[in-house]
Amino acid sequence: MNLKTKNSNLKAKSSQLKAVRGFTLIEILIVVAIIGLLASTIFIGLRGTPGRGRDARRISDLRSIQTGLGVFALKTGAYPAKLSDLKTGGIGVAVIPKDPVTKIDYFYSYRTANKDGYVLGAKLESASDDVIYNNSLAPSDINLGEYTASAEGGVQGCDRAANQFCSAF
Repeated sequence: MNLKTKNSNLKAKSSQLKAVRGFTLIEILIVVAIIGLLASTIFIGLRGTPGRGRDARRISDLRSIQTGLGVFALKTGAYPAKLSDLKTGGIGVAVIPKDPVTKIDYFYSYRTANKDGYVLGAKLESASDDVIYNNSLAPSDINLGEYTASAEGGVQGCDRAANQFCSAF
């Protein structure tokens, strides 16, 4: 074997070794750092999503209760004294929705004079400057003194500063 052949064999083996090499440690660290940054950005962006989902459920529950209250008022001529009366009112309501986290009844209060109106509310998790409050009553929108001091529910007013969502009829 001559020297030329040995040199060409060494060059071939050297190029094969270079082709087999994997990623360097620095390349792997850079990729891991980029993946970490992307993951943390996604987690920060999704942080308030579960609370907003529960708030949407609370408002949906209030709309369902409002439907039941409307049917009850059509049948009896007045709104019920308490939400649990919807189950015994003969209107086909079997379950009254409760807050998904605390499992307590939503706030309900009827107009004292002749039960011709009501206030229905829930305590939300999102901040009071959230778009979800666009349909909520403010304390100045309603005179709560005209309504019973109901023991049902955890919200005793319509205070947006305390994240209380209210609707009335």
